[in-house]
Amino acid sequence: MEATIEVDQVSKRFGAATALDGMTFTVLPGQVTGFVGPNGAGKSTTMRVILGLDAPTAGWATVGGRPYQRLARPLYQAGVLLDAGAVHGGRPARDHLLAIAASNGIGARRVAEVLGLVGLDSVARRRVRGFSLGMKQRLGIAAIFVTHDQDEAFEMSDRVVLLNRGRVEQVGTPEELYDDPATRFAAEFIGETNLIEGVVSGAAGPRVTVETTGGTRYDAFAADGRLRGGDTVYVMIRPERIDLVPERPSSGVALPAAVVKRIFAGDVITFEVRTDHGLLLRSSKPSVAEYRALTPGSRIWAVVRECRALPRNGSGAA
Repeated sequence: MEATIEVDQVSKRFGAATALDGMTFTVLPGQVTGFVGPNGAGKSTTMRVILGLDAPTAGWATVGGRPYQRLARPLYQAGVLLDAGAVHGGRPARDHLLAIAASNGIGARRVAEVLGLVGLDSVARRRVRGFSLGMKQRLGIAAIFVTHDQDEAFEMSDRVVLLNRGRVEQVGTPEELYDDPATRFAAEFIGETNLIEGVVSGAAGPRVTVETTGGTRYDAFAADGRLRGGDTVYVMIRPERIDLVPERPSSGVALPAAVVKRIFAGDVITFEVRTDHGLLLRSSKPSVAEYRALTPGSRIWAVVRECRALPRNGSGAA
């Protein structure tokens, strides 16, 4: 059985500076886990602790139940691919394998032999981002990688660990982090978003009603189901979930507004619209005729759908 990577309440301090602060997560065999976060979030330090290059100040990092920092040889049973501009998700898998093999003193001929033995020689010529989920799982290892590129993390990862100030802000699938961020930091770091301050006026499990400035009421989903009446929250709306229509619909939240800015990016047009109550929202729509016709000054209705409610006192709030 391949080794499981476990990080349990790991902290790492360099003098008075805290690089990691109680970090906990698990990477199972067959999973590809990407680490994302801003500069100084603790991504590289986490990798160094797992690989035994740095000992944690507190807590444990283990691989297959064995703490790496106690092994005689760091990187034992680990393949490490350091950042190189020529090797990334858009290159063939064979390039990655050759780089990992070279770091462990293994030549290209041996790599070719092993690929032939397991029947993956043709597959290795494909780009990694073109692999199906089943192909990725045939590798059977617990894989972790660090990236600043959210698109790369989402393309290649089964799970994503979002780091912030040496802490784990959130762990989940790419869909979970995008659709249901746990905090304001997660909502703003992953993709683009609109955040509106409000107060919960009613709650029934994961469904809440939020009253906002100007008297607008939003029906929203709260992932953890712990929000209660009176809680202060943000209503989160992703730009693609704001429709722009010429007439008021018969149902749903529709806000009278005017286009103030139009950003054309080929297949997508991003609009900034200001509601009659003064709220500035961003809406991203496909580059089709009905949206190409909208220009600054156009009067529209901004129709909001699939809102999320986030606690305003959550960790990582900006």
